[in-house]
Amino acid sequence: MKSKHILLLVILLLSNYLTAQTLQIDSEKAIVNYHFVKEKVEGTISGMKASITFNTNDLSKSKIEGTVDVSTLTSGNGLRDKHLKSKSYFDADQYPTLKFVSEEIKKNDEGFLMTGYISLKDQRKKVSIQFSYENNVFTGKSEIYTNDFDFFNKKKREDSMVLLTFIVPLMD
Repeated sequence: MKSKHILLLVILLLSNYLTAQTLQIDSEKAIVNYHFVKEKVEGTISGMKASITFNTNDLSKSKIEGTVDVSTLTSGNGLRDKHLKSKSYFDADQYPTLKFVSEEIKKNDEGFLMTGYISLKDQRKKVSIQFSYENNVFTGKSEIYTNDFDFFNKKKREDSMVLLTFIVPLMD
C-alpha cells in the first residue's frame, strides 16, 4: 500500500513538472517585427532572451519575461537605423534592451491574451498581447503607441501606433 502512495506522489510531481516547466527559446530564430504605421517604416528587432513558464492547465502559474537587443534594430535603411539607435530615439548605449514582463495570461477564442509591461527607455507601460502556441512556436501581436512612452511623439496618439508581431520558436 505504501508503494502505491509513493508511486502516486511521483506521478503527480512529474505531471506538475511537465506542465509547468521553464521553456527554452531558440534565440537565433526568435524575432520581433514592427510597423510604425503612420511613418510607413517596418523592420525587425532580434537578440531575444526569454524565460517562459507556460502551463496551459493552470495559466496562473504561467509567466513570460523577455528582452530584445536594441542594437539589432533594422529597418532596411542603415542611416535611419543608426539614427533610431542614437540618443534622440532608443539611445541603445544607455538602454540596450527593450523588456517585457507578463502580469496575467488568459485563454480566449483566438488563443491566449497576455497583459504585462513593456519597458522602453525609462518608461514602463501596460500592454496586451494576443498570442497562440502551436508546434513549439509562440506567435503574437500587439500594438503600442510611441506617445505613451514619450517617444517620437505625434500630435494625435493614433498617429504614433506601432504594430508588433512576435515569432518565438522553442528549442527542440
